[in-house]
Amino acid sequence: MGLEEFQVTSDEISGSLFINALAAEMSKESLAKTVAINAVTVNTELVGSPGKSIDFPRRAGVAFAAITENASASAVTPSYTTVTVTPTKYGANVVITNEAVEDSRFDVIEEVLDTLTRASALQKDAVIIDALLDRLTDIATVAGSEDSTAFTLSVGNVIRVLEVTISGTTLAASTSYTVDHKLGVIHYATTIASAGLVTYEYAQSLTMLQSDTAGLLQGRDLLAAQAQIRANDYEPDVVLMHPAQHADLLNEARFYDVSQKGDAEVNKAGWVMRAFGMDIFVSTQIPDGNVVVVDSARGAKLVMKRALTVKFDDDITLDNRVVAATEMYACSVIRAEAVCLIGGMQDEDGRS
Repeated sequence: MGLEEFQVTSDEISGSLFINALAAEMSKESLAKTVAINAVTVNTELVGSPGKSIDFPRRAGVAFAAITENASASAVTPSYTTVTVTPTKYGANVVITNEAVEDSRFDVIEEVLDTLTRASALQKDAVIIDALLDRLTDIATVAGSEDSTAFTLSVGNVIRVLEVTISGTTLAASTSYTVDHKLGVIHYATTIASAGLVTYEYAQSLTMLQSDTAGLLQGRDLLAAQAQIRANDYEPDVVLMHPAQHADLLNEARFYDVSQKGDAEVNKAGWVMRAFGMDIFVSTQIPDGNVVVVDSARGAKLVMKRALTVKFDDDITLDNRVVAATEMYACSVIRAEAVCLIGGMQDEDGRS
């Protein structure tokens, strides 16, 4: 059943059973439209249960060793660390005038519900991808001197540069500067004599590999990330990328879009390709120039506290109807060594 089968109209919004069924269907469709959910496992232990957070233990590895006859194995006391995940509430309220309901040639309520479902999916995508990128934002001050043609940021593994300003003027990427994303170095096209600011995002602690060729994703880059994760005893099975990097792969003769096969698997949300045993998903939520490779079973978890909930109310003083939708969840990387980023595929990438 889809939302269209509810045929929701302004006169039918009554009764808790109907609203609960509608919310359940919206939640189901929201998850189905969430592309990045394919890269994580979903934990629902907090749904309907007391508690604001959940702890995931991380245990150090235990190795088998040879044991001689009539001898005991060496005792090992594994050490544990804990990753605590605390869900956050997300939501939106939409006010609909009764005039809009009465005057529209289409069902305004149903259109609003569909829009809220889509917005819910996009927000979950953003939260999951933000966790997988492990990103923070920093603002670096460029001192400036007569011979300044490069500036090293405080950290490397740059996901993207948001803005570069010199004396209050915003510089254009590629033409005015390039970026060594791996090392975190800004290269200016001309000497910079004045102070300025560089606002950028970077990956805090995850491994970031640099693409083999500046500004271009190739199959060899996916193989390098796959090897990096496998070296940590994990098995990468999902890749998330921006449409620009998907286009790069399609320009390689060995790759093709799975939509050409007519396979039922193409219906998986956002799935466009399979390469080297890994499913590739495309989302504009991934910053252009970055790719995430992950072991989806062990790398990160999406913890749900409250599924998508929808409520309706009438504002009699303003003659309006309010549709409110909320849900609670959080995403966190549990094992950073099961995730690998590939960077350096932006148009403004310039290597040192």
